[in-house]
Amino acid sequence: TSQVTTGNETTGLAQFLGLNNLLTLNTNYVDYTASPQTSATTALGLAGNLTIDFPGATTVVPYAAGDTLTDIAANITAAMAAQNITASVLNENGKFRLTLTDSDGDNFFITDSSTLVSSLNLHTGKIGAAARVGLRADILANPNLLSTAQLSGAATLTVGEFVLAAGDSTGVTALAEAFTKGQSFAAAGALPVVTSRLAGYAASIVSLNSTQAANYEAQFEIQEGYKEAIKARSSAISDVNIDEEMSTLLVLQNAYQAAARVSQAVSQMMDVLVNIIT
Repeated sequence: TSQVTTGNETTGLAQFLGLNNLLTLNTNYVDYTASPQTSATTALGLAGNLTIDFPGATTVVPYAAGDTLTDIAANITAAMAAQNITASVLNENGKFRLTLTDSDGDNFFITDSSTLVSSLNLHTGKIGAAARVGLRADILANPNLLSTAQLSGAATLTVGEFVLAAGDSTGVTALAEAFTKGQSFAAAGALPVVTSRLAGYAASIVSLNSTQAANYEAQFEIQEGYKEAIKARSSAISDVNIDEEMSTLLVLQNAYQAAARVSQAVSQMMDVLVNIIT
């Protein structure tokens, strides 16, 4: 669904369905992990400072060219003990990965004055969207805040009268009826005018597409048969049989040699005849 811009605000399908007012999206900066390294005890040859920003505090953890992955993990754990942030080196089938975790679940952020972070590819823990999406706290505490009702259009309403009530399910009921009640659909493509439920109409679309796909496949196979037949006939007309042509050539050669001998004999006979006369 395309985005829609209203004034200075750009909204999409989530806003149209009201999901932006229902769901929250939390980004995880509680865990960090690096790419696997070949050794945990070899000096990395990098020097600089890691600045770890924690709510209410900022800590600088220096690292030297002679530090190993194990040294850096130990230095971070020692410097961030008060914030319950620990660093460790995991052995994964002979590869070693640096990880940082806040046991309290608090977000923290890392900046680097040199190239340690980029060299190790240190990044936030990757989690799926399902783990990041949550329900708004006030709606979770009071589900009656969900918009499940429809505004009343009764002519008897008076000023100040409530038109929505907690627990009113008229909106949800109307939505459910839209899926179960027969709907009128105009002709579209090969589908005729019909009155059907949404599920039935969707099934008709799928069935029509399947039938048309089968027909097109059958037509394609027929056309492929025609193509192969034409190709075979063309090949039979244009191809040369080498054995047959060679046999014909030998016959012609023998005939030529025989004719040459006859011509030679006639010439000799004429010479003899001329000599007799003279």
